[in-house]
Amino acid sequence: MKKTTKKIIQIILVIVVVLGFWHVLKPLPKGIYTKGQTHHAASEDIVFLSDLTYIDSQQNRQSEQQIFDTIFTMIDEAKSYILIDMFLFNDFLGSEKKAYRGLAGELTQKLVEKKKLFPEIQIIFISDPINSVYGGDISQQYKELEKAGVTVIVTDLKKLRDSNPLYSAPWRMLGQWWGNTSDGGRLPHLMDDRRPKLISLAKKKLFILPLALL
Repeated sequence: MKKTTKKIIQIILVIVVVLGFWHVLKPLPKGIYTKGQTHHAASEDIVFLSDLTYIDSQQNRQSEQQIFDTIFTMIDEAKSYILIDMFLFNDFLGSEKKAYRGLAGELTQKLVEKKKLFPEIQIIFISDPINSVYGGDISQQYKELEKAGVTVIVTDLKKLRDSNPLYSAPWRMLGQWWGNTSDGGRLPHLMDDRRPKLISLAKKKLFILPLALL
């Protein structure tokens, strides 16, 4: 019995390792990589923008968000087209009790107001499924943008290579079969402990796990 259990564990580990290597090295879809021409800019045309957060001499936290303030100005000046590609776009605070500047909310409202003032302007917002915790939480920002008529595109990661095989390989092998749902689950929300729990353990999916182990 012990030999059988050990053999099964070894087989599972081999499959996990193979899966990890494949999804790190697999071919990318055509058109995903494009190399353009090299363009040179004069040093006087380059402007450095920084975001600074620090504690001042009175022990108060200060934030200077030059990057986002510039983005907001560019949105105000846009006439016909706005394209934004942003990775982290949510209001998750983790275990932090003091709120940071609500940049995701500010940007959402800026785009919503722009669309109301100029209904004919085309606004495309590209982001990552991490903002909905891969289907485990509802992105209020996405909902508001879509309601206002902004085109929201969430990147399909399934066709791309995995950046973290230590996590993704076990997840593909064992975790994904349990499913995910924004209605709540049993595992903690790792990005904000005040949000609903994640991962559904629906009974109708229990039969899939044994198949994944074969």
